Amino acid sequence: MNTNRLITLYDRMAEAPDAVAKLRRFVLDLAVRGDLVAQDPADEPASELLRQFLIKRKPVLSSREKQYKEETNSLTLSIPTLPSNWEGVALCELLQVLNGRAYKKTELLDTGTPVLRVGNLFTSKKWYYSDLKLSEDKYCDRGDLIYAWSASFGPFIWRGPRVIYHYHIWKLSLFSESVVDKHFLYYLLLQRTEEIKRAGHGISMVHMTKGKIEQLQVPLPPLAEQHRIVAKVNELMALCDKLEESRAHRQDTGNQLASASFARLCETDRTDKTYHAHAKFAINVLPKVTVQRDQIKPVRQTILNLAVRGKLVEQNPNDEPASVLMKKVDGGQVERDESYRRTSKKNRRSSVSNEATTLPYRLPKSWECISLGEVFIYDAGIKRDSSKLDPSWWLLELEDIEKQTGRLLARKQVNSRESKKGDLLYGRL
Repeated sequence: MNTNRLITLYDRMAEAPDAVAKLRRFVLDLAVRGDLVAQDPADEPASELLRQFLIKRKPVLSSREKQYKEETNSLTLSIPTLPSNWEGVALCELLQVLNGRAYKKTELLDTGTPVLRVGNLFTSKKWYYSDLKLSEDKYCDRGDLIYAWSASFGPFIWRGPRVIYHYHIWKLSLFSESVVDKHFLYYLLLQRTEEIKRAGHGISMVHMTKGKIEQLQVPLPPLAEQHRIVAKVNELMALCDKLEESRAHRQDTGNQLASASFARLCETDRTDKTYHAHAKFAINVLPKVTVQRDQIKPVRQTILNLAVRGKLVEQNPNDEPASVLMKKVDGGQVERDESYRRTSKKNRRSSVSNEATTLPYRLPKSWECISLGEVFIYDAGIKRDSSKLDPSWWLLELEDIEKQTGRLLARKQVNSRESKKGDLLYGRL
C-alpha cells in the first residue's frame, strides 16, 4: 500500500469520528496478512529460518519440541491463508514469556528503582519505587518488548529507563533476532490486540495466562520481508499521526466557528439583513459542526434562545398581536381573582408590579413582555399524610417527571408508594 492510496481511503471516510483509528487497524490487518508489501522470491523462506534456528537450539528445546508441535497443531490462524514463503508458528517458538513480580505495600517506596505498573503504560503518572535486588529477568530496559495483560492490555516497546516490571506485565524475550524482528512482533501483537477488542472479548484478557500467550499462533514472514513491513508500517503510521493532527486542528477550528456563529445569532443589535445572512450560514453548517456529543448542548441552548427572542420562525403580520390577547386576559380578571382566593395563603403569588418589565433583548413588534403571574395561577404541592389519602389516588412525585423534557415517566397510586419497615431505600433526588 502506498501513501496516496491511504489518503484516498481517508478521504472516503473522513466524516467518521474514528476514521484515523480505522486506517491504523486497516494498515495492521494488511501487514499480518502479507498484503502490505510485495513478497520477494529471493527472500529466505520463514520455514528455513525456523529449521536452522531449531537445529541450533535443539539441545535446549528438545524437551519441549513435542509440546510445541502439539500446541501448534491445536491452534488455528485467524487469517485464511498465508503467502507461500510465510510460516505459522506458536509464539513460544520465537520468544520466552517472563512474568513480572507482585509487590507488598511495604516494598513500594518513594525512592529506588522505578516499578513499572500497567497504569504507567496508559494513563497514570504516579510512580512507585523499590530498593529490592532482583534477578535480571525481573528488570526491563529501554527497547524491551513487553505486554500488559490486565484490564488495560496491549504490547509496548519500552522507551524509558531501567525499571522493575509489575506482575500484570510480561517481558517478551526473543530467542533470536535473526528469526524475528522485534518491531514486527510488536505490530503483530498490536494487531491481535485490536482484533480481540473489536470482537468484544477484551475482558477475557483478565483470564489470559502465560501458557495461553505462549501458545498464541502467529504468522511469520521471511526476515527481510519483516524489515520491509516494519518500514512501511512506520511510514503509514506517521502519516496517520499527521492526519490525526490535521483532523484535530480542523475540529478545533470548527468548534470555534460554531461557538462564534451561535453567539452572533443571539446578539440583539443585528440588522435584519445581516442577521438573516448569518442565520442562513449557521443553519447550513449545523450538520457539520454537531458530530460530537458535547456539541449538542450549545446547539440546543441556541435553539431555545432564538425561540424566546422571536427569531426562530417568521412573524406573520396577520397574527393577532399579543397586546390583544392580554386585553382578553384582563377581561377575565374577576374569574382569575376568584381562583386566586381559592389558593392557600401560604402559596399566593406576589402582586404583579405595574412597572414595565424589561428584557435584555428586543422583541418583535407583535410580542408583549409580561410577568408569569399575569397569565397563570400557581400553587405549590403540600405535604400530606399518605395514611389519610385514598389508596387508589394517583400520587405524583418528582421522580415521575423526566428531567428537561417534562415527560411523565410513571403514574403510580398511593398504595404503590408505601414503604414497609425493613425496606431498603435509596434517595435519588
